[in-house]
Amino acid sequence: MASPAPSLSRAALAVQLAVVLGSALLLAGPPAQGAMLLVPTTGDAARALVPLAVDRDARLVGSGPLPGSMVVAGTRARLLRPMLRAGVLVFAAPPAGCREPQGVA
Repeated sequence: MASPAPSLSRAALAVQLAVVLGSALLLAGPPAQGAMLLVPTTGDAARALVPLAVDRDARLVGSGPLPGSMVVAGTRARLLRPMLRAGVLVFAAPPAGCREPQGVA
């Protein structure tokens, strides 16, 4: 049996990737305002992430859980399009510090 043409395999992979990313954005889409996780997809995106976030009035909160990622507090309307154009994915930030400290009554 012949294998599918390489372009067909790449197209199928691109469609699958788009579905996965689209689902992730729907499930973990960034809030209108508040904490957001910025995840660069390339080295250039990683270098542009902080200056672009600051330029768009986001407050840097700290490093994110993924390599090169950053948690910021900002407004989705100011951040989303510029970040996506720069190759940075924008998600709702994972909750941090939700547990009460041990020994506190």
